Amino acid sequence: YMVSRNHLAISNEGGMIWVVDRGSAFGTIVNGREVGGQSGVTRVPLDQEVNQVVVGPATSRFIFLLRPVVVQS
Repeated sequence: YMVSRNHLAISNEGGMIWVVDRGSAFGTIVNGREVGGQSGVTRVPLDQEVNQVVVGPATSRFIFLLRPVVVQS
């Protein structure tokens, strides 16, 4: 698979971190939940602990583990 740099976005909205699929053909899988593609869901929040993000279908090799960290300013 090839992944576009526009495949997904990670955003902070109201103190919650979201993974937003940006209209990709194969979608994204966040903690086992399909986002984008044919799912009808465009975004999901990340858990506060470790999150598994698969960029593309379940067979994709692009698998990332993300853990949100609060940065004090």
